[in-house]
Amino acid sequence: SYTESGVMMTATNKWCCLVPLWLSLCGCMCAITSLFILTLERMVAVHFPYNYYTLVTDANARRAIVAVWIFSFAFTALPLMGWNNWVHGARCFTVYVYPKSYNVYLFTSLFLFILLTTAIINFTIAVTAIKKNRVGPQSQQNAVNYKITKMLLVVVGAFYLSWMPYVGLTAIYTVRHDL
Repeated sequence: SYTESGVMMTATNKWCCLVPLWLSLCGCMCAITSLFILTLERMVAVHFPYNYYTLVTDANARRAIVAVWIFSFAFTALPLMGWNNWVHGARCFTVYVYPKSYNVYLFTSLFLFILLTTAIINFTIAVTAIKKNRVGPQSQQNAVNYKITKMLLVVVGAFYLSWMPYVGLTAIYTVRHDL
């Protein structure tokens, strides 16, 4: 919290600091990994349309969602389990509370790796979708796939625009405390 009482509470109570930070990073990790799973679904739809309904089933979608949430909860809970630098009286920000080894080298590196992988896959999806659309949509299904792909690319772009400043500045600030 940024109110005076909130700053005091998080500076004097370890769990009032760590739990909100965990929820924030968990939401962030859930969002990026869910976006990655959606990108994989679109990749299968665009690049392997004949195998789509055998690969993308309700059961596989449920498994992917559960895996994303379990991974995100467990990975971001490491600081809750003791891997943190919280000290009484310190400001409650990830750059102060989480060790550099977790904040930059693990969380931010994984986050950037997933973002980069998602960007590369989305680039191939966009190129393939544009090529298929130039030939002309042979069926109504191709037109629907093209619209869904365009929508996903817009969502991914908006996600990148909103999260990249935070990730970049957190990495820079964690590495260079003199800024």
